[in-house]
Amino acid sequence: GGSTNDAPTQVAIDGNGNAIVTGTTQSTDFPLKNPIPSGTPSGDGMAFVTSLAPDGASLNFSSVFGGYGPSGRDGTTTSGAEALDAAGNIYVAGTAGSSYVPVTQGALKAGTPDDLNTAIFVAKLQPSGNLLYSAIIAWTADGYDCCSVTGVAVDAQGNAYVGGTTGGANFTYVPRWPISSGAYQSTLLSPGDTALFVAKVSPDASKLIYSTLVGDGRMSGMALTSDGQVLLAGWPYYSVP
Repeated sequence: GGSTNDAPTQVAIDGNGNAIVTGTTQSTDFPLKNPIPSGTPSGDGMAFVTSLAPDGASLNFSSVFGGYGPSGRDGTTTSGAEALDAAGNIYVAGTAGSSYVPVTQGALKAGTPDDLNTAIFVAKLQPSGNLLYSAIIAWTADGYDCCSVTGVAVDAQGNAYVGGTTGGANFTYVPRWPISSGAYQSTLLSPGDTALFVAKVSPDASKLIYSTLVGDGRMSGMALTSDGQVLLAGWPYYSVP
């Protein structure tokens, strides 16, 4: 890690014994190796993904998402969840408060996040750390008071499932949460509350296959069954589906 606050969120072990660690750092000197493009390291917080050799003695790669630029309006980016697929590709999802979270060509771009407008991102990296895609899949409310990503999973076809919490007092001031046709729930049950969300992203991140809100409250975890059913865990405010 760096010299300030580094907060690992999750760790996974790939088929070669490498440890893939994700989390959030406030260190402007966080160690990087063959990094993806990002903004200037910021003390506000950046998401990181780091691959450690099996013995922990060296870095395979290390990158950050976020940072700041000339506008000075770039805020915190956090990593909330990670997953690996059978080929060892790495999926990272979190909240983006920086315009320097990359969006690759052809990928979803719901908007450009900054310190006042938080978005949900998902990225896929090769085992070498090369970026395959990075997408902004949705706007949410102010990430400081309500919103988070707590789960990401991938199925055998390469679809990514992203889950977390959205809503809150600012929910009506940002573009409407993307809801797919026939979704289970399209609006917050009560203005100002939060709800669980689940979004399924196509293998190339060019579209949302579905997206829905679920009940109210906050999500604490998500899992995917072998037949593509999404399991959610969390705590409700007053309504459990």
